[in-house]
Amino acid sequence: MLFDPTAFAEKMETFTAAGDRAGLREMLAAEFQKLDVSRPALMGSCGCDGKSACRGMEEEEAWQRNRLQGQLAVGTPLARMYCEEQRWAECFAVYDVQEQGLRAAGLARTELFGRVLLNRAYASLEQGDVVTAQTLGEEAEGLFRRGDGEDRPTLALLYDLLAAVYEKQGDGERAARAAETAGTFR
Repeated sequence: MLFDPTAFAEKMETFTAAGDRAGLREMLAAEFQKLDVSRPALMGSCGCDGKSACRGMEEEEAWQRNRLQGQLAVGTPLARMYCEEQRWAECFAVYDVQEQGLRAAGLARTELFGRVLLNRAYASLEQGDVVTAQTLGEEAEGLFRRGDGEDRPTLALLYDLLAAVYEKQGDGERAARAAETAGTFR
């Protein structure tokens, strides 16, 4: 297995408990790089009965899912750290990789993709790019509307973002509506 969520959580806890932000960032960056450059080993081979080829394809799909899971789990705190440090190029590069992985997996029209857009929107807002934050936030809102809408904490974050964006743009009425909507999800 390329990405082991349990081992990753243990590493995160160790660095966090020690208060070692630099070590945590280095670990996250190394893990993310490993996931980004990794390639699947040759899996299965074409057998005369066709079963080996099918198993190889299933193993490849499982490997891709595991890799994407890792890119999301590792990339999210890494991008957040880069954002906090105002290392914008690195922050947005992480989101680029996450978005590419989700697109490649056929997940570009899902709430999961919307979460990545929302994270990017918050980073854009913190960077001072209100227009991009609004565009990304509204795109994420469209994806959440398509889904089941049961991720209430994320929906509250989405409408908090939109309220902040509209407020910065001087649109107090829209800001108030977005803030009210955020409150319904708390």
